[in-house]
Order: sequence, then structure tokens, then C-alpha cells
Amino acid sequence: MKINTTKAKLIISSIVVVVAVSAFFLPSFFSVSSTAKTRVLSKYELNGLSVKEMVNKLDSVTDEKNGLNASITSTTLILYDNEKQYEFKLPKDEFYVSFAPYLNEIHPCQTHNLVSCKGELFNKEFEISVVKKDGTVILDQKVKSMNSGFIGLWLPRDIEATLTINYKGTSVSKPLTTFDKSDTCITTPLKLS
Repeated sequence: MKINTTKAKLIISSIVVVVAVSAFFLPSFFSVSSTAKTRVLSKYELNGLSVKEMVNKLDSVTDEKNGLNASITSTTLILYDNEKQYEFKLPKDEFYVSFAPYLNEIHPCQTHNLVSCKGELFNKEFEISVVKKDGTVILDQKVKSMNSGFIGLWLPRDIEATLTINYKGTSVSKPLTTFDKSDTCITTPLKLS
């Protein structure tokens, strides 16, 4: 089979041009994204923190930073700053859930907003247990709610468990899962009685 030399040279030249253009533009594209992300992290005093540290810090503050919004899905921390979105992958083997036990009133929630979700019982001490379906105790201790009224926990991923909360003679239990599509915010099922 005979290959047309002119055609082959044209194809090779085209490939070289595409590679050269890509090599020129792609690094600047990624550095702009990386620079913008670093700028946002610095602006909100999150630079240098691990994803877990960012989540813990954002979930515990009550003074909402102007322009910052943050939510957490089962796999990703999402920061929003003036309509730009920055995503950070959570650890593969851990799942973050934030919940707010309450006595009178709470908002419904499935995906936790680390900046704006507010509970009813601020800085209160609760007895919390998380027990897997097979009876393995993941957690059994006293935990204090944050200034937001929420309690945040890092749990093993891919478990089915029961969350039990005791507070001043009241209690509530709720099934809890930590799968890819599981809720990261639990509120309305946690009415203490």
C-alpha cells in the first residue's frame, strides 16, 4: 500500500500544531484555575488547610464570610465565591455528616450548608452513639454542639448504622448511612422527645 507523502506530511504538521497550541494554552488554563482557587482559600483563611480541616472550620463558624458559601455532598466540599465554584474531594474512606437535634423547630435539610445551616441547640452537650447494623460501636461519647447548633462527625464510608442522641432526659434515634448518595445534613427526623 502506497502512502501519499504530501498527505502524511500535512497530517503530521497538523498534529504538531495541535500539540504545540495545547502545550502553550493548557498550562496557563490550569494555573489560572489553581491561582483563583488559592486566592479564594487565602481570602477566607482556608489556605494551607486539608479538606477535613476546611470542613471542620467552616462548619464551626457562625460569622458568615461575605461572599462565601460552602456545601458538602457525600464526596465533595464545594466552595462558592461570587458565582464561581471550587470543588475539593473528600477523603475516600471517610464521610462527613452534620446534624442538629432540636426540641421545637428546625429547617429541613439533606445537603449540609457549612456556612448558613443553623440549628436550635447551641453549645449544648449531648450523648451520641453511632452503632453499625452488625452491632459494631463506631462512636459512644459526649459531644458538644457547635455555635451553629450542629454536630459534625467524620464516619467510616459505606456503612449502615443507627444514630442515637440523648439530651436532658430526651432522646431520638435515626437510621444513618454513609454511601455516595447519602444525606450529609440531618435535621427534621431528630426532634428530641
